[in-house]
Amino acid sequence: MDKFKPEFTCQRTVLQEHCDFADRMRPAALLHAVQQVGTDHCNAIGMTPAFYKEHHMAFLLAKQVLEIYRTPTLGETLTYMTRPETPRRAIYKRLHRIEDEAGLPVAEVDSRWVLVDVETRRILRHMPKEMNLCAWPEPIDEELSLTIAKAAEMEAPVEQVARYSLCDQNGHLNNASWLDVLCDALPLEQIQAAPLCRAAINYHWEVPMGHEFTLSRGRVERGWYLNGQRDGRCCIEAELDF
Repeated sequence: MDKFKPEFTCQRTVLQEHCDFADRMRPAALLHAVQQVGTDHCNAIGMTPAFYKEHHMAFLLAKQVLEIYRTPTLGETLTYMTRPETPRRAIYKRLHRIEDEAGLPVAEVDSRWVLVDVETRRILRHMPKEMNLCAWPEPIDEELSLTIAKAAEMEAPVEQVARYSLCDQNGHLNNASWLDVLCDALPLEQIQAAPLCRAAINYHWEVPMGHEFTLSRGRVERGWYLNGQRDGRCCIEAELDF
């Protein structure tokens, strides 16, 4: 993505709290950092929590893919660049690129969002006039593959709970924290053998704090397919590759 032109850039250091047993940055910690950088960008252009509250709007993450080219490690200073595009068919795309201190890419994230009316829960098909305060860039040509390979056979589902430590200010299981849940659902020897190189996630239905859901897994060519169910309805599906 040599033509990537960041709209917002910041630097962050990989701390111990972000790392796993091998001092590697956890994939979920990387998504949490990306999530915060996107929020910081919105705040910088006037789309603050107060703005959303005043206009009864909220962005919901529909799907995203994380590609890791080299796993960051403890103590590294990373540069995060993020760029959104003007919406197309009610979908808002945001790209993130993460570089190391040498300027080499270590990871990229492609996320797709929808804007909803929090009172009616309806998707806003057209950009509200209140958002004209933002200079939305033109469509971005670059994108990552959002495809998810599904497993032919699935293991028995395991019961899970959207625990306090996994949930955010919206009162449901956080988008980035889901990746910790998904990694925890894999065989430990898989995580120990090699770091994650790709995670594609579709968020179908939120799971409120304290609610139960089930998670099942199945092997695919490059890793694992995972499917979460809540009250008989798919709440999440993902492919994790190693």
